[in-house]
Amino acid sequence: LGSTSSVSFAATVIKLCYRVLAPLFVGQLTQYWLPSVAKWAKKHKPTLKKLQEHLLTFIVYVTFVKLDVGVGAVDVVVMIIVQCLLLVASMGVAWFMLGLLNFDKKLRVMGLFGCTHKTVAMGVPLITAIYEGGSQPLGLYLLPLLVWHPSQLVIGSFLVPRLLKWV
Repeated sequence: LGSTSSVSFAATVIKLCYRVLAPLFVGQLTQYWLPSVAKWAKKHKPTLKKLQEHLLTFIVYVTFVKLDVGVGAVDVVVMIIVQCLLLVASMGVAWFMLGLLNFDKKLRVMGLFGCTHKTVAMGVPLITAIYEGGSQPLGLYLLPLLVWHPSQLVIGSFLVPRLLKWV
């Protein structure tokens, strides 16, 4: 708190283009122009899904290893508690609003998770593109996202059986 910094908009957009959009674009072109690759990927979808999960776990692990939060352990614990409370509160608001708007049960459940879902796969490149080389430790910006994602999994795992019975 109390410090300032500047972020180059153009440099950030360029970093995001080659870290996020370029791989997405190459994947879409490969799917369209190389149907044999698309067919192979469809055939091996369960294996590729497992690989995706392992790679995401690896990304989170590497990010944690390189993490320099620059704050004490008590502050990190407080941040984890606040993150979990924010997630529960945002899920509550989403659930209430979707009910208020008279969505049917299936759409309401989908909206509950869709409204509060944040992805590490997009968040880490975005945060590193914006704050890389800044005066603050990068971990200070990454830690909330790295806590939010597992919190979604834990809270979602608790809610899914109950919501399945409700739907």
